[in-house]
Amino acid sequence: MLDSSQVTLLELLKASLFGIEAEFPENVDWDAVLSEAKAQTVVALAAKAVPKEVSSEWQVSAFQSQANFVRVLHGQSQMVSLFEQAGIPCVSMCSYDW
Repeated sequence: MLDSSQVTLLELLKASLFGIEAEFPENVDWDAVLSEAKAQTVVALAAKAVPKEVSSEWQVSAFQSQANFVRVLHGQSQMVSLFEQAGIPCVSMCSYDW
């Protein structure tokens, strides 16, 4: 069974993905929901649908999440480049031009 924080997170994701109104349970613990969103790495997506009274904290976390993603992609690109220079074959799923 899902707890209140999980239900709230799913409502946020549903609202963000499908552009529909979220229906939150009563007495939402927004800190717990944010922690769950961080654990599931969906903060940036869920942040689009949070109520205005908690949006500033969520936006900070969303930007941090996006920055981390960019750092990981940059590191991956460097690693693929090093493999190529050393003649080590590898599979590169995507290429990103930043």
